[in-house]
This record gives sequence, structure tokens and C-alpha cells, in this order.
Amino acid sequence: MKNLKKYAAAILCGGRSQRMGADKAFLRDSLGNLLLAQSAERLATWFGRVLFVTDDPRKLEPYPELAPYAAIKDQHPLSGPVGAIRTALLASPGQAVFVLAGDQPTIELEIILKLRDLLEKTKADVVLPCHEGVIEPLYAFYGSQCAAVFQESLLQNKLAIRQSFPSLVVQRLALEPQTLAQGLFKNLNTPEEAQAMGYKPTDRH
Repeated sequence: MKNLKKYAAAILCGGRSQRMGADKAFLRDSLGNLLLAQSAERLATWFGRVLFVTDDPRKLEPYPELAPYAAIKDQHPLSGPVGAIRTALLASPGQAVFVLAGDQPTIELEIILKLRDLLEKTKADVVLPCHEGVIEPLYAFYGSQCAAVFQESLLQNKLAIRQSFPSLVVQRLALEPQTLAQGLFKNLNTPEEAQAMGYKPTDRH
């Protein structure tokens, strides 16, 4: 996709998955397809590079469908998305990175393009969607400037992404709820939520 090829996309797949009861990196649909592979394949048609940020890259190795994409070890394990996003930025120096949660099955190109346009227009550090007062920090662009700010936040144990916002230029893309695709921004945190979206947790093998 023109003008997205200069950006990288990072899929975060290193969470604890406590509520799911199994690693969410291995969610599969009814045909046995990995959600991670589906998301990566879609993003790869638009972005110049797709990478996974994970607590353990070795856990992805048994899956050939994931092999075309770089698997980067989270430099800040157990620190949540702030550490994972910083890891993605360090792996993509000088680039803004689109960040997506690994357990988010619905991806809408139109919104990504609007975020990209806002990023390029405003030169903001962070550009993210907002609807009904709710922000979506794991469906957002982060500029390279965020890496240093996130490092300082980690040193101060500020693990919520929004805690770094006062030190960054943040732009919000306001979306009307009725315009959102069904399931957009929906994270699959429990087996019931996964089943409702057509996925189920499995073990690694």
C-alpha cells in the first residue's frame, strides 16, 4: 500500500494470557489457522516490514506460517506494552511503527490510513484512535521519539502507556462508534471472548 511501505508494523504477542488460561499467541480459528499468521499476512500486504515482539521467540519457531516475519525478544519482559513497543521501535530505528495487539482479530485498513495521514500531517509522536472517550493504544502509530520516553517511564515503573503521554505529542483520531467494523478493537482475553469471535485457545503443538 502506497505510503505505508515506509513504515513497520509490530504485533505484540508476549502477554501472560492469565485470563485465557493458554498462550494467546496460539489462538486458532475453526479451520486451524493461527490468528497471528492471519494478522501478519494482512499487515504484510500494506507495510514494508512486519515483526512480532514476544517474550520468547523460540515459541514461534515450530510454525512455518510465522517464519517470514522477524520475531524480536521483548527487551523488557513483564513490563507490559510499554516495554514491547520500545523493543519494536529499537528494532526499527528511525521509523514510526504501527502497533497491534496479537489478540485483536479485526484490522481495518481505512482507519490505519487515517492514522497514517494524521501522523504525517501533525508529525506527532503518537497517533491513536479514540471513540466515546476510549483510546486504543494497541492500534496506533508510535514514532521513534517514543523509545527514550518509554525507557524513562520504565525506570519509573510507569507501565501504563498513557502515563508517558505528558512527555509526548499525542494526536487522537476521533471515530464515531457507528462507523466501526464489528469486533474492531476487541481483544480476546478469555476463552469465551475468543469463541465469540470464532477462535479458540490451543496449546503449542
